Amino acid sequence: MVADALELGIHHANLNIRLNGLLSPEKEAKPGQLTASADGFTFVLNQNYVGSLDRQIKPMSDKGVVVSLIVTTSRSPDERIRKLTIHPKADPIKGITMASDTVTPEGRACYKALTEFIARRWSSADAKHGRVWGWIVGNEVNAHNEWHQMGPATAEEVAIQYEDQVRVAWESLRRHSANARVYISMTHSWTAKGHKDPLQACPGRTLLELFAKRARERGDFDWNLAFHPYPSNLRDPRTWLDKVSFNDNTPKVTFKNLEVLTKKLATPAMLYAGKPRRLSFTEQGFDLPDRPEGLAEQAAA
Repeated sequence: MVADALELGIHHANLNIRLNGLLSPEKEAKPGQLTASADGFTFVLNQNYVGSLDRQIKPMSDKGVVVSLIVTTSRSPDERIRKLTIHPKADPIKGITMASDTVTPEGRACYKALTEFIARRWSSADAKHGRVWGWIVGNEVNAHNEWHQMGPATAEEVAIQYEDQVRVAWESLRRHSANARVYISMTHSWTAKGHKDPLQACPGRTLLELFAKRARERGDFDWNLAFHPYPSNLRDPRTWLDKVSFNDNTPKVTFKNLEVLTKKLATPAMLYAGKPRRLSFTEQGFDLPDRPEGLAEQAAA
């Protein structure tokens, strides 16, 4: 995959990194085995997984590709790893990616240790194992029932948990890099609720505003926004037909009305050090509809 990507001449790459994948089930490290420590706890690492990331990151960053990591947690088959990495209120079955455990003492220490390890190995200046410039913390968090599972939660509860998770990652990163960026992740739902149950998902605009407010209350830091501007209908690539508006009350933000985001990030409540935060489109795509003109529509999009 890496060789193919480089042959295509890419300039940017997003790679998934699973925090649960970084951990090994063992409680005690063997001689020479990698570990990560924080707050008096030490965790044994999965060297095969670490090595697989080295083999992706290093060749690309050496060729000048700007590499970003999508830092997520999923369910491990190992019970101990699940308890260390997953939010204690998460549903035992629902969800694809999970909120991290920043709540229990050992879970929080594990999250700090792993993010510190990632920062030291892949975002430090020596670039011995490659260089990562962007951290996207979590995935599509306003759709938290599916992509940031932490159990039923209000928008305020999600914002409080997520701000803390992002802040810890940012603190780890800043110990090793002054310039790498941390991003929060959101779907295209802006004022649309995304779920009939308000405890399962929340509008993106609401989460963004609550996150920014919480960050200011605790001492603002330079977080940025990773947005997924899919077409309004995920199965229809004709984004020019999206039923959206060009003001802050639009139900969704797609490629048709991206200016909604830039205007929002330019408002005083969203600025950092007097400037708008970085906006990156880190996931998007156009489906191929099953009709004669489908391929042409996809190509046009």
